[in-house]
Amino acid sequence: MRLPDVPGRPPDGLESLHTTITTSDTVRLRQDAGGHTEATRGARGWSLAAAAVLGLILAGGLAIRLWGVGRGLPYIHEWDEPLVLTWVIGMLQRGDINPSTFAYPSVYYYALLPVVYARYWYLHLRGTLPSPWALQLFHPHAAYARYWWYISAPSFYLWGRVLTACFGAATLFVVYRIGTVLFEPAVGLLAAAMLAVTPGTIYYADTVRVDVPMLFFVMLAILAGVNIWRRGDRRAYSRAGLLAGLAISTKPNAFWLAVPLFLAHLYNPDRDGVIDRRAVRLLLFTLLGFAIGTPYALAQVGYFLQRMGQNAAVYGGFPTLAMWRVGLPLYLGYLVHPAQGQEWYVIPHVAIGLAPTIAAGFGAVVGLFWKPKEQCYLLSFPLVYFVYTAGQRFLPLRYIMPVLPFMALSAAVGAVWLWRRLGMVRPAMPAIAMWALAAAGVLLLLVGPMRDSIGLARALAGDRDTRSLAVDWLRAHAPPGSTVAFEAELRWFVPDLNRLPVTVVYAARGDDGAWYRARHVTFAVVDARSVLRTQDVVFRAPSPSYLPSYDDVATWPPDTFDLVDPPVLIVRNPG
Repeated sequence: MRLPDVPGRPPDGLESLHTTITTSDTVRLRQDAGGHTEATRGARGWSLAAAAVLGLILAGGLAIRLWGVGRGLPYIHEWDEPLVLTWVIGMLQRGDINPSTFAYPSVYYYALLPVVYARYWYLHLRGTLPSPWALQLFHPHAAYARYWWYISAPSFYLWGRVLTACFGAATLFVVYRIGTVLFEPAVGLLAAAMLAVTPGTIYYADTVRVDVPMLFFVMLAILAGVNIWRRGDRRAYSRAGLLAGLAISTKPNAFWLAVPLFLAHLYNPDRDGVIDRRAVRLLLFTLLGFAIGTPYALAQVGYFLQRMGQNAAVYGGFPTLAMWRVGLPLYLGYLVHPAQGQEWYVIPHVAIGLAPTIAAGFGAVVGLFWKPKEQCYLLSFPLVYFVYTAGQRFLPLRYIMPVLPFMALSAAVGAVWLWRRLGMVRPAMPAIAMWALAAAGVLLLLVGPMRDSIGLARALAGDRDTRSLAVDWLRAHAPPGSTVAFEAELRWFVPDLNRLPVTVVYAARGDDGAWYRARHVTFAVVDARSVLRTQDVVFRAPSPSYLPSYDDVATWPPDTFDLVDPPVLIVRNPG
């Protein structure tokens, strides 16, 4: 028979994982010498086991996010990364706290600032950087001075990505708390485990971008919003509003938090009306949270609104049927199939996988029967956000990432509900059989995402730029003192070349054989369009298959995009 609910015992669903205790006749709650009952010791045992499992989930989630943080370096493979880090380094160089940009609001810029300072002082004390102004943020060759996907100390990007990965791992804990608070610990643990191995969150945790930090604050605001209707006091409204403001002050897409937080207000039995002092307080603290995160918007209101309007005009817009015809199939397909979206440099990956997507749909429905108020609250943000985002002009995969934690939560709700239901229908089923079914269900949900996320993390960690591979070959094969010509259009990381034991010269793509002969060049490192491509090629580093044809890339306006894994040839004795 099942133990009755007692104070300190996990909720009856799991016991928490639906533990069934049987004896030959009845369960006796015996006390030990310290006065503790078996139920109390069982509750403590569950708490310790849950903490241990949660610790493993968080550690594993952080490890898999840290695996690929070195992707591409010293070359930058993500278009948006300089749009963040360059401005943070600008604060370091000037010694102020004004990002001087509203490309994004400022929360993530400020989160990065102590990381940038710590890295600078480490390099400064080692004698590597004599001053902040020694950091080169644009390509040092004058002809390519507009190319800003460059930095003379790439470790700043590495540690910025580490910070993003930490935001991603912290989000797992918040998701666990949401599942526990709204449903029960089993839901929280399973949802956190699923999100830990969700490829769509892992990919962007390895970048210096605002999306993962925004998601962290979104989930914190969702967690805080629960107390709006469960407690209904001023502190609950203030805390939820502040966190929502910080989320919006990380990336404006989070403004859809207004939907679940207003729904939580409507749930509050103590409210005085649809719009009352509590609702106004929520709005005011949201504005306060935004102002705390982006204080210079208050000093430059006109410019800030202009910049946000420009972003909306280029990337957003009011959804239309024509836009949905493109966005909905793209994002729905991305949930279950590898995709790139509309960013050509993204390594194709799946968002979450087929089994979790099916489980999320099932859980979204059964959750309405299990705990309708909680489930409506949980679904309000992702449904509105997904429909709106799928109708935008620009459709990168990262835009849909805020939906994934809610899918993990819904999938966990469905799995735990089904397991509980099975225990009610088959009460005589042996405990070992119940545990075996639970393990099989968890394995079914996690094995696909685990395979995909490990594969993605390995791809990110193994993504060494083709130019780095060429430098490795030269380091091993070029005779010391020989002359090596590098095609300047390939935007080389200059410190790598300066460390080679050779004489480095730079050539233009159109230079002919006579140019190379005149300089006694032993090796020429060129791209696939060079006039030397038919000569004695001793090394080839082709572009990955997911990238566009280099013939197409070479026709794009120069220095308006980051050069990612260009096809590289090394030609011996050119000319």
